Amino acid sequence: MNDPIVDLVARLPRASVAPDRARRTQARCHRVLARRAPVHRVAPPLRWPSWSPALIGLAILYVAEAMWTAAQAYGIR
Repeated sequence: MNDPIVDLVARLPRASVAPDRARRTQARCHRVLARRAPVHRVAPPLRWPSWSPALIGLAILYVAEAMWTAAQAYGIR
């Protein structure tokens, strides 16, 4: 089953681009891509936030209290 539109499209002439127009288009694309290129910056050294030691200390206290409560609940001395 042939579609008549496919036959009509098959009979169309091949598209061709003028070489000077292709070079201009390529140059324009390269300029745009060069502007969009990421700028490589040196990343600052990773530091812990100032609240991290406090959060770690609270987490240790919480785990210690949970273990103490569990030990008392099971009668472990």
